[in-house]
Amino acid sequence: MLEKNMKWTFTTGEFAKLCGVSKQTLLYYDRVGIFQPERVLENGYRVYTYLQFETFNVIATLREMGTPIQEIKSYLDRRSPEEFIRLFAQQKRELEETLQNMERIHRMMESKIATTQDALQVDETKILLEKQPERRLALSRPMQNWEEQEYLPILTEYLSICNRNNRMQSYSIGTVVRWKALLDGNVTDCTYYFCSQASEDTPPSFLHCRPAGTYVVAYHKGDYDSMTEAYERLAAYIRHHQLSIVPYSYEDDLLDEITNQDSQEYLTKISIPILE
Repeated sequence: MLEKNMKWTFTTGEFAKLCGVSKQTLLYYDRVGIFQPERVLENGYRVYTYLQFETFNVIATLREMGTPIQEIKSYLDRRSPEEFIRLFAQQKRELEETLQNMERIHRMMESKIATTQDALQVDETKILLEKQPERRLALSRPMQNWEEQEYLPILTEYLSICNRNNRMQSYSIGTVVRWKALLDGNVTDCTYYFCSQASEDTPPSFLHCRPAGTYVVAYHKGDYDSMTEAYERLAAYIRHHQLSIVPYSYEDDLLDEITNQDSQEYLTKISIPILE
């Protein structure tokens, strides 16, 4: 039993409930040496005090942020105002990085949801003219063919740039192709990967401006091997309307292996800039 006149004291179960954790957590923290009861009575009862709540709250916050037990113990063993500032400043920086990363993930989720919802409303049989804004892209080095010894190093380098600049979590990957060569049967003529939004610290050699203006747009439903069907429809539309266009196109994947099991249900948006 607790001492008769002791005030603001708690048993292990009471203190655990106060802190919103299990008794096992308190026992574990005691065992590893980062948080002990104020005293242990002769009968083995652990006694915690109200004044320990703030200390436990700080430890729990650090643990929630992923601070290792040993780092917390090291701080507690040599605690001082200076050490407190150092530890919390470090944790604050890490928390800010985590929040930025979570914000990127949030934007990616919003973008993916919106893109998928829009894709479900698309009439893939239509060709249309569409105003598109300027976009700064992160562009890979050109690939002259799809043989593994050439495209794999280029793709690896490019994904490394995207990951290093945290673009993969926020935006999708597409391709730039020379569409006239594709119609001629040259499917390996100078293709680029692009990330749909370049970051401020993307190396200049990887930057590409996707110009604002009017684009002729078609949608291709099916796997990538049958993409020429959409380009043939585009070419016929361009000839019929006597449009002056650039020799390359942008391919944005709207529905792919992430959303569909069947590759015949993939949906790609093909955009070709019109010269005005």
